[in-house]
Amino acid sequence: MTGAVSGRVIAVRGSVVDLYFPGTLPALHTQVIIGGSGTVEVVNYLDAHTVRGIALMPTDGFAQRPIDKEPG
Repeated sequence: MTGAVSGRVIAVRGSVVDLYFPGTLPALHTQVIIGGSGTVEVVNYLDAHTVRGIALMPTDGFAQRPIDKEPG
């Protein structure tokens, strides 16, 4: 899946980030862009609407940023 993704950040603990998606989840080991510049790699499915990822950059302000897209 590539293109716009609707979702939000629900938790940030260090470099671990939980993301909620009301629709289709992004594929494992893909990157999701947070707030236009933050990158999170999806590493685990927590439930039907939530994924856990690892931030590939500092997470300052992630909780207030929208999920922009999944580049692939």
